[in-house]
Amino acid sequence: MDWDDIRVMIEVARANSFTGAAVTLGVSKATVSRRIATLEAMAGARLFRRLPGGAALTPQGEEIISRALRIEDDILDLEKALRSMRTRPNRMVTVRMSEGVASYLMTPVMAGQALGPLGKAAMLHGIELPPIKIVGFDPSIKSDIDIIWQSGEKLPPGRPNDRVRKLSDVYFVPFLSDDYMRLDKLPCRFEDLSRHKLVTLDAYTHFRGGGWDNWHHLLEEGDRPPISTAWSCSVGHLTLRGAGIGVLPTYSPLYADGLKVTDITSPPMVAALWMVCGQDAAKDPLVKRCMDGLWRMFQSADWMHP
Repeated sequence: MDWDDIRVMIEVARANSFTGAAVTLGVSKATVSRRIATLEAMAGARLFRRLPGGAALTPQGEEIISRALRIEDDILDLEKALRSMRTRPNRMVTVRMSEGVASYLMTPVMAGQALGPLGKAAMLHGIELPPIKIVGFDPSIKSDIDIIWQSGEKLPPGRPNDRVRKLSDVYFVPFLSDDYMRLDKLPCRFEDLSRHKLVTLDAYTHFRGGGWDNWHHLLEEGDRPPISTAWSCSVGHLTLRGAGIGVLPTYSPLYADGLKVTDITSPPMVAALWMVCGQDAAKDPLVKRCMDGLWRMFQSADWMHP
């Protein structure tokens, strides 16, 4: 059983609406309907009655939701018991994120610089965060908030009672530099990239759907072996220095004037950034303040979408 399906069911029951649950979870109504259909197929019965103005639990749905809510309550009680065993002095909020999100999005915010989408949004709208500590995805380090990349319409992984919010879609496109433009004939179509030296990030292998599948195919079947790196800053540096054509977020020129976007925007390559926080941690005033600030920042940012 997929806990994401149960989380979706709980939200539909709370909102009495497939549409309301989709808004809360930051996914499409079709995704909500698909996950509910999966549960109903497993149960062999309708869990919700579809109504003109929303949805209502059937008797079978009432039985399932009562059990799901009891499990959610038990997990919440366990988290409270664990947290009550330690004092909570003034502290920093620990936010876990990838190297790229830390370097290009959050570092300018922490430094008070109007650089990049979030740095500019924070300065322009006067958004302040509490003291935060940035950590990577080391399972031995506990975090208050996770900022997670996810492609497609899948919910990020987590526990059934996590607070999950979609922060923004981010578009990726092929970039090159003036140096590269002098060396090689420019591509006009996505298919033309197969004749070029390509620069990619290892983490992109986890992105699926849309143009990402086309990108992965180019890397495997292209005329030249690609350059692959584990560090997003390396993708930007290699592309800027003319080593090849690199796929980067559309806001990348904010950090390097020498990056030139190609005219290739189709098929679209999109990944979403999500904010995930445990239900109990989200009740901490300091964590809640951080979550609210991050949400405002991401919503106010200019992501330079094509």
